[in-house]
Amino acid sequence: MTITDDFLMERAKRGPHRGWDTFDIANEGIRMQRLHDIVSADVFDNQSAHVAVDELTTFAHGMGYADADSCLHAIAISPDSPVNEALRASVFDEPSEGDYFAEIRKSERVLIEIANTFDARQFLARQPLERLMLSAYEKGRDLREKDENSHRPTSRPTP
Repeated sequence: MTITDDFLMERAKRGPHRGWDTFDIANEGIRMQRLHDIVSADVFDNQSAHVAVDELTTFAHGMGYADADSCLHAIAISPDSPVNEALRASVFDEPSEGDYFAEIRKSERVLIEIANTFDARQFLARQPLERLMLSAYEKGRDLREKDENSHRPTSRPTP
């Protein structure tokens, strides 16, 4: 980590995006803080904002994959567990209801409130973080489920 990254990390830990320490302050937390700095600046840097959003969606994709992996593993270990239905629903049916997306909504509200220029406000309106990150999460989750299903034996013979 560079001195700049350390400074950004400290600001993320103490600032309005500090809730990311529940997940990963070094990943999403720093990126939210960086996006915060970009949209609150006197001059909006569109390219840097896109990079930050791309990084955030990459992390959301990974989170979706990891959540699905954990869920499918838990179900495989204890297929009759009464918590499986709720666990599966939280990952596959209603992921936006979980804590990860609550933190995204919280950060997004902060970003909208502090956007300093017309261009920054327009960027946030055209790049709704929750929608973009949910889409990335679902793609990661679905990829993991596809991986799971591709390893299952089928009753149909293979040619």
